[in-house]
Amino acid sequence: MKIAVASIDGVTLAQHLGKAKGFIICEVEGKEIKSSEWREAEQEGYCPCSPLYPKGVCSDCEILLSGGMSPRAAQSMIDQGLKPVTVVVEGDAKDILSRYLKGEFQELPKFCRYE
Repeated sequence: MKIAVASIDGVTLAQHLGKAKGFIICEVEGKEIKSSEWREAEQEGYCPCSPLYPKGVCSDCEILLSGGMSPRAAQSMIDQGLKPVTVVVEGDAKDILSRYLKGEFQELPKFCRYE
């Protein structure tokens, strides 16, 4: 399974999807990250409220992990077949994904941290 992690710099988890410069795409097997690659966002600096964003960039992924996203962006992800997941934590994106896979914290019940 592939999981997209929104990132501001290819290392750090984006605290809001709209601030992501791209996505760390991780190939996951069970609770382990097997490999990863960086994919630039299609439209740098563009708030991902458009139903087309990030179509193509994450189309081979099942989950999109971010520090926060608007309900509209979350619905866009759902419409594209992605499960949007938001977590309240800062730091290294792959470390956060690893901790998420191990069940160390729960995803937020609401999508947007900045209402």
